[in-house]
Amino acid sequence: MKRKISAFLAAATSVLILSTGTAQANDDACGMVLCLGGRILGGDGGSECSSYEKKYFSIIKTKKGKFSPSRTAKERDKQLKKCPGGDSGIVSKIGDKFGGVRGL
Repeated sequence: MKRKISAFLAAATSVLILSTGTAQANDDACGMVLCLGGRILGGDGGSECSSYEKKYFSIIKTKKGKFSPSRTAKERDKQLKKCPGGDSGIVSKIGDKFGGVRGL
């Protein structure tokens, strides 16, 4: 399990390094993938991840004034897919676990 987490974090770090010259939205998306993907694999990003997690969970969609889990999950998924090097399997797992919830 530790090898899996280490491999994921190494790959995600390289994605962030490669995306340094891209727009802020892509950096935010890659940070969200890195931090939330780490949480799924049992890690905790600490204070470095709190801003990315806050941005992810601030994406909220409503229907008739009430929280809509399905619309929220769809919008959050769109945001995560902005990361050009994001692993689609991890993005899918993030959506399954956190997509339609209000917070951690």
